[in-house]
Amino acid sequence: MELVRAAKAEGLPVTCDVGVHHLHMTDADIGFFDSNARLTPPLRTQRDRDAIRAAVVDGTIDAICSDHTPVDDDEKLLPFAEASPGATGLELLLSLTLKWAEELHGNEALLR
Repeated sequence: MELVRAAKAEGLPVTCDVGVHHLHMTDADIGFFDSNARLTPPLRTQRDRDAIRAAVVDGTIDAICSDHTPVDDDEKLLPFAEASPGATGLELLLSLTLKWAEELHGNEALLR
């Protein structure tokens, strides 16, 4: 996020988006290597997710996208390391984004 902030501060023509999965999930959601949570880029820590959320609030991140990358069900049944990365996101984009916005509404601590 710091590189994007720095580029924007210099007036460079950059934009940044985040997939809805990375706004709501962390590496803890992988559980015991659940192939359904194998994504590219991979899920990161709670600290990283908090930084992403803060970057959306402060305008560093310009858009929340679906990152819709459907994978065949059979591919997700494979062991984690062999499974194809990806997940559906289109049907989750609106509901998860609205849920997060509702969490933010009225919570000044989250907006700082």
